[in-house]
Amino acid sequence: MYEKIKIIEYDIRSANASVLFQENKISEDKYNELMNMEKKKRNITVGMMIRDGIVDHDQLVGLYKNYTDKFIEENDLENNVYEVVKDAVWIFNKMAHKRKFGDYVEFTKDRIATSVLEIKNVKFYYNSTRGKLFNRGLGDIDHGLFLFMDKIKEFMMMKESDMYKMLYKKLHEFHINYLNNNLPIEYRYDIRRKNTNIDKDSDPLKDGNYKLIKYMINYLL
Repeated sequence: MYEKIKIIEYDIRSANASVLFQENKISEDKYNELMNMEKKKRNITVGMMIRDGIVDHDQLVGLYKNYTDKFIEENDLENNVYEVVKDAVWIFNKMAHKRKFGDYVEFTKDRIATSVLEIKNVKFYYNSTRGKLFNRGLGDIDHGLFLFMDKIKEFMMMKESDMYKMLYKKLHEFHINYLNNNLPIEYRYDIRRKNTNIDKDSDPLKDGNYKLIKYMINYLL
């Protein structure tokens, strides 16, 4: 599925720590300790607290929902929600003005996309203003290593700019060159499995990336 639409992501700043402290589920000392951590370490630490029974996972998810529901309701966004993902709300055609709830829970304006391509539960977001591609479902990917990501960006840019003839030509050329193994091996690095261990003599038809090319032909052309 492809959609040309401008959407803005608002997410809760340091969601796990701020929501837990706002709801008196952790002490102030633990809150300060978590807030002084780098994001990845903080998430790991909260994950360990869930594992050890200090924090209830389902309760935390419920608290996220309570605050995303409040954010939507108090900003009158019921008809402008593109999607809600755990502690974040994507909205279109409207700005959110009330972002703080209580002393510690605050929604911050994060990423902006101008078009979305969804392939098998992975969403690729393209921002034409900044020429940036990001995703939900794959995590962080080094575009310098996984060259296939920049091809997705290129094709989404053409689609969004209504460059249909060029898109048709370039996408089919890429398809044929990929199939005939006429591209640098880096294009075959599997972006979904983050696998760089690809045999250059193996059959491209069996590649995960080749399947994505077929989906792009169906969704973008």
